Amino acid sequence: MKTTKLLNSNLQIFYQNNRGLHNETDELLLSWDSNSPQIICFSEHHLRKDQIHHLFINEYKLVANYCRSFHKHGGVCIFIQVSLSCSTIDLSEFCHECIIEACAMKLDSYSLNLCVLVIHRSPSGDFIQFLHSLDNILNRIYDNHTNIIICGDFNINYLETNNIRLQLDSLLASYNLFSTVDFPTRTTNHSSTATDIFLNNNTNTDFSNQPCPNDLSDHDVLLLTHNNIQLHIPTKQYTTSRLINEHTLLEFQSKLSYMSWDFVFNSEDVDTIFNEFLKTYLRIFIHSFPCKQFATKHNTKPWISRGIIISSQHKRDLFVLCRVTKDTKLMKHYKKYTKILSDVVKSAKYKYYNQLLLNANNKSKTALNIIKSVTNNKTANHDISTIDTDGKICTDYQNLANAFTKYLTSLPDTTSVINPATTSISQANVSPLDYLK
Repeated sequence: MKTTKLLNSNLQIFYQNNRGLHNETDELLLSWDSNSPQIICFSEHHLRKDQIHHLFINEYKLVANYCRSFHKHGGVCIFIQVSLSCSTIDLSEFCHECIIEACAMKLDSYSLNLCVLVIHRSPSGDFIQFLHSLDNILNRIYDNHTNIIICGDFNINYLETNNIRLQLDSLLASYNLFSTVDFPTRTTNHSSTATDIFLNNNTNTDFSNQPCPNDLSDHDVLLLTHNNIQLHIPTKQYTTSRLINEHTLLEFQSKLSYMSWDFVFNSEDVDTIFNEFLKTYLRIFIHSFPCKQFATKHNTKPWISRGIIISSQHKRDLFVLCRVTKDTKLMKHYKKYTKILSDVVKSAKYKYYNQLLLNANNKSKTALNIIKSVTNNKTANHDISTIDTDGKICTDYQNLANAFTKYLTSLPDTTSVINPATTSISQANVSPLDYLK
């Protein structure tokens, strides 16, 4: 039996334009402490539709995404913690590659009416068409009772005032949406801009917005914390099971051996004898093997050691220091340190999975489970819910079964039957061994 303890936690939303999410999820896990964000948003993940669903982030699930079909790169996606429930909002009809790419989800909560959107605008796209599509998206999701949070890369510098920004602000203000970012979000050797922003339509909320630089992208992470919005998240999950070990087994055997079973056979009725035996046996079993609660660990990346976590934090500190000082010697040291840490992570993975295979009784099954965990390949459900029969869509399960029965029973009528009388004599004289030559 499993039980879960809940804790109230402030809502945290993680956003980053990471310019490619290939092989970067491990680094993300290393960059978070015990207070992981409940919602993770990415833009420019650079993944295709057949790749995004195999992306695995520990303790998170993919709930909304958009992937390009005809052009490279781009794309947006949203992950939430597995303990939360939400509904996906389909915005595919408003999305246009290299102009506006968006996805959205709404948390399923009676006390919290929250909608989160991720939007990416390509700098080379038609800005007027972008505004028109954005207007349609906001018109779809907006109402007076919904708290809307938008994060994304609009490729408009919010540290400057120009005509393009004024047009965007005018549209957003009509939906009571305002930016909460007033600091640089992308810093290079030649410029500092704020193209990544958070938008909120509830200005009365108590929130904090801070940048968190990492070396996964030249775009900084934006972490939005809503202090007025609290979610019930599980702290620890406990499993109740009986304590069975060498000591309790010896105690159980001893009690059974000292038990007198004469009273069980006092009756001549078989049911009474069995019930007396079972009652005595269960009483000894429950007393010998007491129930105990065990904390369940959900660490799907056990190869991440404390040393790797500390080294990863030191690597991020070096990245920030290099960006500030622009020292060439420090940059060389940072690149060398990054390569060494990458080799250490690969070695840790190799040793962990190799040890699993060495200790496994069924190595083939263990290897398959490792592949599934790494590729996030889950068992797909291929249930048939509809079928086209004679030009009509059938959804009733009884009619579906009848349609399959009718089809299968008609197969013998269409198959050709070989008449032995018409077969040639030469075929009849052929030895079966000739077919093996």
